[in-house]
Amino acid sequence: MVTIRLSPRTAHAHEILQCFWCAVAGAWTWEVLSNLGEEYDLLTKFKFTCTQLLYVLSRITTTVCVCLALTFLLADVENCDSLFKTTSTLLALAPLFSSMLMFIRLRAIYLNDTRLVYAYLCLWFFSSVTNFGTTIPSFHASHIGTTRRCIISSVHSMAAVGVIINAITDTVYFLAVSYKLLNMRQYGGTWKMRLKSFFGGSERYLSGVRRRGLTHALLRGGQQYYLLTVWMSVATAVLPFCTNLPLDIRILLNVPYVALQNAMMCKVHRQLKLGLIVEYDLDISKLSLNIGVGPPARDVPPTDLPSSNTSHSVDGPPDGYMKNVEMEGLPTDVG
Repeated sequence: MVTIRLSPRTAHAHEILQCFWCAVAGAWTWEVLSNLGEEYDLLTKFKFTCTQLLYVLSRITTTVCVCLALTFLLADVENCDSLFKTTSTLLALAPLFSSMLMFIRLRAIYLNDTRLVYAYLCLWFFSSVTNFGTTIPSFHASHIGTTRRCIISSVHSMAAVGVIINAITDTVYFLAVSYKLLNMRQYGGTWKMRLKSFFGGSERYLSGVRRRGLTHALLRGGQQYYLLTVWMSVATAVLPFCTNLPLDIRILLNVPYVALQNAMMCKVHRQLKLGLIVEYDLDISKLSLNIGVGPPARDVPPTDLPSSNTSHSVDGPPDGYMKNVEMEGLPTDVG
């Protein structure tokens, strides 16, 4: 059994790690408990599909990962290295499920562009394989002195590779969604109007429903997630290379990154599915969230379309604006 005696500097860094991960565990517990109502509705009001299964697996793996990380730091453990190998496996597995929820959202926007959807699916697969190949073998743990408490004894620099790939994946997705939203056809069709719509300043009518809700739901919720996660993933990737810092500080953000990623992605997924972030007339809960990359299962029902004699309110589309525009790949069946 390998043991390590701590210097004062290392012991102080280990205390910081303990406090920080305890705070993360507390925040995660609050996040889970505060959203139990939404999660109950999500799992009971909709047919249980592969998407629902992915959601449940992402929550379970992240929760177990946070619990094991806390156990590693605070409990007496017989085999520290085996415990943290299990934890590092979950550090690679939890982002896999969260990223698949990301892929489902991308598909909702680029449904008719199968090449881009398949390209992102390949990127997700590459990111997942890289995570498993670099995260699991990179961490080693030992006992502290003659105690049964654990500490991470070494971390290989390749552990940052998986996090870097995750950051690239998140960035590519954010840019893809931004490009799609900026290229929506607006009343004026100018870049000024596109930018205004991008930040929620105008509306678009498709088949009698307003598109502003989709912009807010898919961009603003996702923008929170991606901006926070990209910055967190970059910081997590950079810290292992700061060799002047104690080892415990270099791995400080690994568990918080996984927890933040899952919390933000699942929040957006829940509220999209339940229609809690819908604005105006667009019911995003009717969007299909199945994993397939084929065409929509069915078209918009004719009853959802306004008749040619329907009069519009003051904030409706201008006279002569074409009403029966195809909904650019937006499926309408519940996944």
